[in-house]
Amino acid sequence: MFILASDIEQYQAEHGRLPKDLQEVVDSPDGVGYAVLTRSVFGLRGQTADITVEFTSTEPVEHLLSDAKAILSGSAPAAPGGAPSI
Repeated sequence: MFILASDIEQYQAEHGRLPKDLQEVVDSPDGVGYAVLTRSVFGLRGQTADITVEFTSTEPVEHLLSDAKAILSGSAPAAPGGAPSI
């Protein structure tokens, strides 16, 4: 998701807008949802098995990496839905 978020931000910088869907940037990866929240803000939601990661582009993209070890080990704090989050 870190690479995908970076690719979306690069697309936005080059085209002056967010992509309408992930296919404008890359082949859509399985288990990853994308939503345009405002003209300049997007959200990503990745889910695999019992792990869900949500990211909003107003957050530093580095947050996707900073807690990766905790998420993968299962020690990340639970989000309201009970899934680990960052």
